[in-house]
This record gives sequence, C-alpha cells and structure tokens, in this order.
Amino acid sequence: MAERCSKNLQLYRSDRNEVIIPSIIQIEPVFGCNASCIMCVIDLPTERKKMAMPPGLFKKVVDDIAPYRDRITQIDLFGLGEPLIDRHIFERIRYLKSNGLRGVGISTNADLLDEEKQEQLLESGVDTVIVSIESTIKEVHERIRVNTVFERVVENAESLIRKRDSGNYGTRFVFRFISQQTNEGNWNEYRAYWDDRINRQKGDQINSYNAHNWVGEAPVKVGPRTDDMEKLECYQVFDRAFILADGTMSMCSCDLHHPYVAIGNVEEAGVIGVYNNQRIRDIRELHVSGRKNTIGICRQCNMLYSRERKKVF
Repeated sequence: MAERCSKNLQLYRSDRNEVIIPSIIQIEPVFGCNASCIMCVIDLPTERKKMAMPPGLFKKVVDDIAPYRDRITQIDLFGLGEPLIDRHIFERIRYLKSNGLRGVGISTNADLLDEEKQEQLLESGVDTVIVSIESTIKEVHERIRVNTVFERVVENAESLIRKRDSGNYGTRFVFRFISQQTNEGNWNEYRAYWDDRINRQKGDQINSYNAHNWVGEAPVKVGPRTDDMEKLECYQVFDRAFILADGTMSMCSCDLHHPYVAIGNVEEAGVIGVYNNQRIRDIRELHVSGRKNTIGICRQCNMLYSRERKKVF
C-alpha cells in the first residue's frame, strides 16, 4: 500500500527525534459553506464558530512554511467549507504562489463559480481546482449537494475548462465523484461525460472514491474491517498537516468538525513546531506500534478504507 512507502514514516522509524516536515499542508481558509451536502458534517452541532481565517494568521502560516518549500509538494487551500465564500481566497492563492509554494489547490462545489470568479481563479495561478459534482442527473446531484443548482454548477465547470484552454493557463482540473447510495450506478455515465470535456494533456483527472464517515459522525457504511488495515499506520499523521481557520492544528482531515484531537495552535508555536510537538509524537508512536485504534476517532474512522477504494481516471 502507498501509505507504507511514506518517507516521513521511514524517517520517524529510523529516528524518533528527527524533525518531520509535512509534504502536504491543508489550510482551511473558511469554515462555512453555501451548500448542505448530505455526506458532510458541517451543519451538525459543534463548538467551532463559522469564520474565515484572519489575513494576518494566514500570512504567518505561509511565512512559517515558506522556508520548507522544497520539501512541501502540495498545499490544499480548503477544509470544511466552500473556499469561494472567502473574499480573500484569490489573494491567499497569490500569496502562496509568490512564496514559491507548489501544488496549490482548492476544492469547490462550483455553484458560486461565476464568470468573474472563473477569471480571478485562473489569473491567481492556482495549480489544481477540484470540482465536486456528484451526478449527471439533476435530481441526484441536488439531492446530494443541497442548495446548489445542477445546471449552474455544470455550466460554471464547463466554462472554467473553456477559459483555461483558450487562455492556455497551467491549471489542472480534478472532477470528484463521491460514491454513495444516492448516486450509485451513475459513475460510468459521469466519467464518460466529463472525459469528453477535460484535457488529459494538462493533467486533468476524474476521481471516484467512497464517502468516508467523518470519524463516525456521518452515517456512512463501510465493508468488513480487516486486521491489516486496522493496524496500518495512517499516512495523515506523518505526511499531512491540517490547519483550521482559527489556527488550530487538528490531527487529520477527518477531524475538522470539532476537532476531537487538537495538536496545538500554530499562532502560538508555529506550523513546524506544532507538527513536531510531544502530542503528535505520542500519536505517531501509537500508529507505528499498531495501536492507532486506542485513539477513539481512529477506531471509528473509515478513511483508509475509502482511500483504498479510490479510482483515478
């Protein structure tokens, strides 16, 4: 499995005191959304407040990680919410790019991606745009992506592709299909539809993977659990850092809603400092010793199973 090939995992095994630099950093620009998707937990009760990351905090995060640009391969500028509701989103992308950070991407439901935002997004220099569309059938998509309009989403996405191609921008697109009971059986039609529109030579992809259960908060079923997977180290605690809109670093991408396991706050200790503190080191030790399921949310999580079933085309 790919997770076992992690360089940071190998580094940790060889020297527990070595400083680990995450290869992927996920920064949540805004906690809030224009949609209410059925597989998402954003509307469930939480003590977190809906907010955008303050510009000063965002600048600190970028300044913290910029010296490690050669070791960071990807910046995911999204978390639990829709990045396009953040009025600073294009400025944030430009600041990341001006600091030489690679693989900057956002994820969007495309409902707010009007002509003006399409142009600003491409002009920002963003490397990847993940477009979340769940079906080729209006009723199915809108049943999943509640409060979005299917026709508008599709037209916005197609228009973005046309603008990218005609302007010769370097941005690549990933069309994401989250497989679940509601859209079961639509994958082949979906893949064929978007395959006629994307540009493989620019690195475009169409992805499908199973919905995950948000550490047990979402009612997503998972197949039989296996001893091998249950004891497998999760790549997320070795290779990825997750920074929420208020500066909290959560343990992983599944633990964004509360979070249950907060590693620390980057405003106080810096990104690399928090990512190497004793709390996360103790968590990594549980993972490498095959005891990650002593952590409550790891015991509930099905992310590795969802990732294992991912299809990329």
